[in-house]
Amino acid sequence: MYEIIDKIILFFCCVTLYLFEYNNTFVIVPVIITIVLSSLFLYYDDNRIKLTGNLAYAVLCLFFPSYVIFLPVLLYDILHGKYQFSLALLPFLFISHFPEYSPITISFTGVFAAVAYLLKYKTDRLVRLTYDYNELRDSSAKMSQLLEEKNQSILRNQDFEVNVATLNERNRISKEIHDSIGHLLSRALLQVGALLTITKEAVTRDGLSALKDSLSDGMDQIRSSIHNMYDESIDLYLQVERLVKDFTFCPITFDYDIKNSPSLPLKHTLIAITK
Repeated sequence: MYEIIDKIILFFCCVTLYLFEYNNTFVIVPVIITIVLSSLFLYYDDNRIKLTGNLAYAVLCLFFPSYVIFLPVLLYDILHGKYQFSLALLPFLFISHFPEYSPITISFTGVFAAVAYLLKYKTDRLVRLTYDYNELRDSSAKMSQLLEEKNQSILRNQDFEVNVATLNERNRISKEIHDSIGHLLSRALLQVGALLTITKEAVTRDGLSALKDSLSDGMDQIRSSIHNMYDESIDLYLQVERLVKDFTFCPITFDYDIKNSPSLPLKHTLIAITK
């Protein structure tokens, strides 16, 4: 788009100079040739085609000296390229027909050539900056996406670690309750049972029986709470993963895709089947 605008500016400048300097029946011919060659250069964007077109137009300028005015428009396409050495032909075109050119033609054609060079330089810089900007924007977007995925992964791992820590703490608490309070209550039940055996008084036996029943109820409630805590602390993924890691007979692949936590009997069933 930038190149088209630059070439339109150069084209109208050259047309103005040409109409001012020359007025004949075939004034439209160089205009058409310039438009066709410029469109061809834009369509194919091939340096060899651009060089060939410029050389062909330079040959025309040897036969029709007035055509040299439109050279800046065509030379624009090979400036800052690997074939820009062809610009060295421009002075020879003026020298070969120097008496036929007016000072205005020579001066403004040279000025238009310099303007073409500056416009091409500006456009190349602008295209390069636009390309770098797009690359930087794409890289930034990609980095932002990677950072977002990394943050999501960290959050998932954090939630997983918190869940594992919670389950481990439940196991520890249930084990401590079982080892300490459970054993104390069991010992108390045995002692009350022994007292019931040796006690002869009815009142005392009734009191000891009530105490034994209370201790038994407390023991049952503690046992139920411990079992519930243990059951809730069973993580199916961790249990199966531990079994997979301990299995060394042959390589295996472990894929876990369960969205909702299954019921406790199903957990035990799956763990038993995996074992």
